[in-house]
Amino acid sequence: YIVPDRISLCKILLIVFAGSLMIDILRIFLLRAEDKGYLYRFLCGFMKEEEGWRFSGATYFIASSLIVIFYLPKNIAVSVLFFLSLGDPMATFVGSRIGEERLFWGDKSIEGSLAFFAVAFGIGVLFLGFMKGLFGAIIATLVETMPTHLLLGSLSHWLDDNLTVPLITGFLIHLLFSFI
Repeated sequence: YIVPDRISLCKILLIVFAGSLMIDILRIFLLRAEDKGYLYRFLCGFMKEEEGWRFSGATYFIASSLIVIFYLPKNIAVSVLFFLSLGDPMATFVGSRIGEERLFWGDKSIEGSLAFFAVAFGIGVLFLGFMKGLFGAIIATLVETMPTHLLLGSLSHWLDDNLTVPLITGFLIHLLFSFI
């Protein structure tokens, strides 16, 4: 981290998370659909269409950052956050440009999923070493590509990969390699 003290970084993230959560609550619950004035268009202009009625991906990412930085060793926390912040855009880029074949269990492309894996594996090897990096990249790719309802059941309506990828991947890496 740039901020050397984990607790100070978590305090900063908590403030940022509170601000993001307040914006989401304002956007979702207080602005009526018929009052789509400037503020509503401004706030929703930064999001995917499906985020219009739920918390934004940014809010989930800030929450997952806060949790993994607080609970996990630095190298694991940094790795899983980079898996998502670099791997997800690369998967979208590759998948939308050359992705033709779909995975049989979801709507993600094989090409985009392989791009996500390649980025996650490179990051994992850099920060975690070969074995942890390989394991982390496999888990992160599975969590990223798996339809959320298969992982979380009815909770999937309110959660997205910005929360699930760092949390599930980070805690599985930590648990598995704590005993080895």
